[in-house]
Amino acid sequence: MITPTDVRRARVLVVDDQPVNVQLLEYLLKTTGYENVHSTTDP
Repeated sequence: MITPTDVRRARVLVVDDQPVNVQLLEYLLKTTGYENVHSTTDP
């Protein structure tokens, strides 16, 4: 069974061509407890 702690330790990659979308989602994820959040707007 996957616990909330397991989910928050998952690796998250946020990719979008709109920087504001990336910044917002990265902020929301980090403030809700996600630790491994990485983002880019232009791979």
